[in-house]
Amino acid sequence: MPEENTWYAFTKENISALKDDNIGIYVIGDINKVPVYIGSSTSARTSIKGRLLSHLRNKRCPKGKYFLCTLARVTSPHVIVHCIVRFSRFCKRIVMGLNRPMIYAA
Repeated sequence: MPEENTWYAFTKENISALKDDNIGIYVIGDINKVPVYIGSSTSARTSIKGRLLSHLRNKRCPKGKYFLCTLARVTSPHVIVHCIVRFSRFCKRIVMGLNRPMIYAA
């Protein structure tokens, strides 16, 4: 399994190495590893692995070349938001909805 807080190439092979039930924060970065998308997973039903594969499959982040993740031990939306704040200095827009913040850098 990829290590937390380490950038990996945004490929199906690397994403597939994640555990199926990981929850927490994930960051998709551009060629320079600057975040272009930050998202969260708050349940095993919508794991980090599933969300990243969905982004890759649907080409939602065309600038995405790398990803990293930070696993959460608690699924409270407040904890998730607190974790996201670490990356927010790169972001221009924050959209809150369905207890799941989505942050776009571009």
